[in-house]
Amino acid sequence: MVDEYSIPEADDAVPLETTVKQVRKQLGSRCSMLLDKAKELSLENQKANLKFKSWEGQIDNVRQTVMSTHSLDTLREMNRECEYLLIEMKKFEK
Repeated sequence: MVDEYSIPEADDAVPLETTVKQVRKQLGSRCSMLLDKAKELSLENQKANLKFKSWEGQIDNVRQTVMSTHSLDTLREMNRECEYLLIEMKKFEK
C-alpha cells in the first residue's frame, strides 16, 4: 500500500550517499588544484606570497568541512568557496 507521503522510487535515481561521495571526491581534487596554484603563485608573485598562508588555511577549512559533512547544500557552499578562492588567485596572475 502506498501512502500519500511516500516518495516513489525512481529506476535511474542515484543514492544520496553515492552523490555525496562523488562531490567530495571532486572537491578534494579541486582543493589539491587550488593548493598547487597557490604555491605556484606564491613563488612567482611577492604579493601572492603574502596571501599564501591565508589561502592555505581557507583550502584546509574547505577540505575539513567537505570530509565531515553529508549535506549537499554544505558541499555546494564549499564549491562556491573554491570558486571564490580561484577568482581571488586569478587577480595575482601575471
